[in-house]
Amino acid sequence: MPNLEKFSIGVGDRFAREAKAQLEAVKKAYENGIGISPVWNKSYREHQIIGSSPKSTIEAVQKAVKELNWSHGYFLDADHISLKNVDFFIDICNFFTIDIAEEINASLSEDEERKLRNLILKLGFQTQLANLPIFQWNESFVANFLKTYGKALLEAQKIYRYILTKHSRQQNVIEISMDEGPVAQSAQEIYLILYLLTQLNVKLDTIAPRFAGLFLKGIDYQGNTEQFKNQTADFLKVLQWFQKHSGQPEHLKLSLHTGSDKFSLYPILNRLLNQFQTGLHLKTAGTTWLEELIGLCEGGAAGLQFVKSLYRSAIAQMDQLLQPYAAIVRIDRQNLPLPDELDNWNAEQLVRSLRHNQSDSLFNKDLRQLFHISYGLAAQYGNTFYELLETYRSEIERNVTENLFDRHIKPLFLGG
Repeated sequence: MPNLEKFSIGVGDRFAREAKAQLEAVKKAYENGIGISPVWNKSYREHQIIGSSPKSTIEAVQKAVKELNWSHGYFLDADHISLKNVDFFIDICNFFTIDIAEEINASLSEDEERKLRNLILKLGFQTQLANLPIFQWNESFVANFLKTYGKALLEAQKIYRYILTKHSRQQNVIEISMDEGPVAQSAQEIYLILYLLTQLNVKLDTIAPRFAGLFLKGIDYQGNTEQFKNQTADFLKVLQWFQKHSGQPEHLKLSLHTGSDKFSLYPILNRLLNQFQTGLHLKTAGTTWLEELIGLCEGGAAGLQFVKSLYRSAIAQMDQLLQPYAAIVRIDRQNLPLPDELDNWNAEQLVRSLRHNQSDSLFNKDLRQLFHISYGLAAQYGNTFYELLETYRSEIERNVTENLFDRHIKPLFLGG
């Protein structure tokens, strides 16, 4: 496998313009003594919305790597793949996020159910892992567990095997993702999921469960942070057992794979990483696009006017924009300014409303979410938009680097 560091960070670059600014932030982490692998992730959904391809992403990344003399590893993630779209990524990517969320609760055939049930029953009806309560189950629990996750795990095996027909296992990183699934997993369910994947000869580098609480696009975690801490600690205990006692790789690590900001969770995660002396993959995709908008607002009148025009279009097409993101966006429409009202804002008002600073009285999480899902509209402006990204390059890059390092990398990995 390529050299994936103990810590890795997934960054999104919707328009393949910010790889250098993102890599600058990761470089600053190295300068502060923390090695982090950058992973550029972009889903098939995102590529389709703006009409891009993995080729444009890797070209931008390779250009940044050359300009910054980057000598460490870097990755391109085929994000949220299925058998329907894996070929779109297969020749370029070296990190594959196998998304099984859509297969959760899908029906098994009798033969499939029997096969998986027999694998679980090889364990008996309980197991004990260090520092965790005894995991116990009965026939009814097994039946319900397989009804929920069985088909999804078999689908993961199919995609995994297909990837291995194109790449050797040593050439890529494999993640299993359930983060956009309908329900959060318990530690016992994560144990059984990893156990069955091991029995199915699916070897993982990272696993992304669905955590309790809400991880909404572009804004902070909404939920019980104490519950999140306990759930994450239990997940880490399960992963450490599999690192030592199964056929899974010793570097197997947890992935917090969401497009939200997670500011209230970073101090908790930093303490847990130190407590367990373990790795983590963090996804921050989507926030870079918002920093581009902030840079446009700060850069000058033309950039500010573009963002105002984009907002007017977003309001008019909100229902359509929400459709692909219904499960991970919660917008209170009453809290959104009318386009005519926003047209009268100056740059400072718009930047303060959009930038994720929860202590700022002007910050508007609903506005931020709407802009977060409006990147496809920006692409429709074509060269008008792309030329503005170049005109205000210095302002945009400063915001992208500062956001990634100061708001994400520093509090999570450096504890600052």
